[in-house]
Parts: sequence; structure tokens; C-alpha cells
Amino acid sequence: MKEMKKQLTMKKILCIACFAFPVSLLAQQDPVKLSLNLEKALEIALSDNPTIKVADKEIERKDYSRKEAIGALLPVIDASGQYSRTLKKQVMYMDMDMPDGSGSEDGSDGGEGSAGGAGGFDMGKGIKVGRDNNWNGGFNLQLPIIAPSLWKNIQLSKIDLEKTIEAARSSRISLINQVEKAYYNILNAEDSYNVLLMSYDNAKLNAKTYSDKFKQGLASEYEVLRSEVQVRNLEPGLLQAENGVRLAKLQLSVLLGLDMNVDIQT
Repeated sequence: MKEMKKQLTMKKILCIACFAFPVSLLAQQDPVKLSLNLEKALEIALSDNPTIKVADKEIERKDYSRKEAIGALLPVIDASGQYSRTLKKQVMYMDMDMPDGSGSEDGSDGGEGSAGGAGGFDMGKGIKVGRDNNWNGGFNLQLPIIAPSLWKNIQLSKIDLEKTIEAARSSRISLINQVEKAYYNILNAEDSYNVLLMSYDNAKLNAKTYSDKFKQGLASEYEVLRSEVQVRNLEPGLLQAENGVRLAKLQLSVLLGLDMNVDIQT
């Protein structure tokens, strides 16, 4: 019973472990293969390399700075407008002495006010002043005529742009040189690996031949051991050559801006 419980527990653990691994990790076991020649590698590097992208953006930024400096010499026109609506007009009251005797000398209007005073206006009710709608408008024009600092800034921004373009061109030349070296390093590493692999296969064949001869009594044990030692001596060099091929491909992947899971085939 205990053994059955242990087996069931192990099965549950395996099932949980299988579901716990994401699909992306399983997909990483099969790298994507990409066949490249030197021309295609250079094309990918000049279009996808992060250094080249940054250099292009830097040229664009310097160009905008130069245009901004030139724009400071252009005229600037500011226009403004204002509109107001009077909801309730102001009322003005005036005390006046009229020649017809409607008003007294002490400023009183003699009662409730006279409708005939001041040209027929009732001064007791006051006079409304102001307009219902008011519009105001204007504009301002600014034009730099003599601006030595702006002229010098435009010259400096132009020189800075040319410097950035030259730096980007230098980066492209350096990248092309690095990609060519990395590509030829891959070819050299693969050739070295293939030569060592042929030597390793030949040593294994010799070891198998001496082993068969030893079984038939045609070779000594010393010869068998010597052939096996030769095989073992070639294994570290073969492993080192394989790692050299892998590192050369990773270096080219970095220069091309590719994912590390891409297997480059030359």
C-alpha cells in the first residue's frame, strides 16, 4: 500500500511539473535556423543594429535643433481678440438746474422729478450708459533684424549636424568591419571544428580497429590503450572548437541585433 501511495504521489508531482512549465520554455528547445551569407548579414546589421538606429535618431534630433535655430529668425505674429457682453448697463444720475424753473437752487427737483427736464428725460430714473456688445482686437509683429547670437547659433547647429552625420558614417564603417570579422570567424571556427571532428572520427575508428584486432589476438593491449588515449586527448579540443563556433555565432547575432535563440547557418 505504501508503495502504491508513493507511485501515485510521484505521478501527481510529474503532472504538476508538466503543467507548470510554460509553453515558451518548451519552444526554446528548438532554435530558429537562419541561413546567412555576408551580403545578407551586412544588410540586416545596417537596418537592425541598435547602434545604427541610435545614430540615425541622433541625426534627426540635430536636424530639428538646426531648424529650431533657423526658426528664431522668422517673424512672429501674435493676434488677440476680446468680446464682452453687458448684461446690465450702468445707471447715471444727475442733478441739474433747469432754466424753466423745474429744479431748485439747492439741487432738489421739486418733487418726483420732471419728465420735461434735460430734453424730456426723467432724471429721477437715471440714464443708462455703455454698450451691449464690446469687441477688441489687435496684433503684434516681431522680426529680429540684427541678431548676431542667432546667426552664430545657426552656424554651430549646422556644424554639429555635420559632426553627427560623420559620426554615424563612422559607426556604419566600423559595424561593417565588425560584421565581416565575425562572419569570417564563424567560417574559420567551423572549418577548425570540422577538421578536429574528422581527426576524432579517425581516432575512434582506429580505436575500434585495434579493439577488434585485440579480440582476435592480432594486437596487444598496449596498442588498444594507446588508441583510446588518442581519442580522449582529442575530445577537449573538439569541445573547445564547438564552443568557439557557438561564441562566434553569438557575437554575430549581437551585431545583427538578432535573438540569441536564432541558430545562424553559414
